[in-house]
Amino acid sequence: MTLKKISKPVVVYGSLIVGASLLLSFLFHSSFVCWLLNWFTGTSILFIVYIVALLVYLDRQADVELPWNYEWDSEQRIEKPIQYKRTIVLGSILMFLGIVVVIVTNIHRRQYNFECDTFYVDKSRMVYHIPNSGCPFIQPDDMELEHGYEIENDYSLCPSCKDWEDYAKDASLHDRF
Repeated sequence: MTLKKISKPVVVYGSLIVGASLLLSFLFHSSFVCWLLNWFTGTSILFIVYIVALLVYLDRQADVELPWNYEWDSEQRIEKPIQYKRTIVLGSILMFLGIVVVIVTNIHRRQYNFECDTFYVDKSRMVYHIPNSGCPFIQPDDMELEHGYEIENDYSLCPSCKDWEDYAKDASLHDRF
């Protein structure tokens, strides 16, 4: 069994899952779609495996024939056909595109996560707050609870919540290892 045959079902099912989750993310704001994007796009292991399988599946094979009098231990150079050189260029282009797709889907996934999160919005100060951040400026009675996609672009994250967010990111990175 070759790598190309193994990669075919991964590419087919992966394309269906990734395509459906990206399509749903443009149509709905839901925690299920957010979960799908977290598992199947960006820098997740499943998406990396899908991209590698896609690279293997799309790569072309070039056969290099050895001359009939070739000796393995000799210094004789083998002339590679133009097809071989094209596969190197195609493979390089596919790897570059794979890296770009990982970066773009990771950006989309993070933006979608923000759009699905819920925030306290202080319309008078044009600031939004992260719930459960321990921010002293959160007054739930005076603020509206909104999803990220409902917050206008002019609003900014509260400085106290920003500090808490930075601390939480640092703590999660520290606790990973």
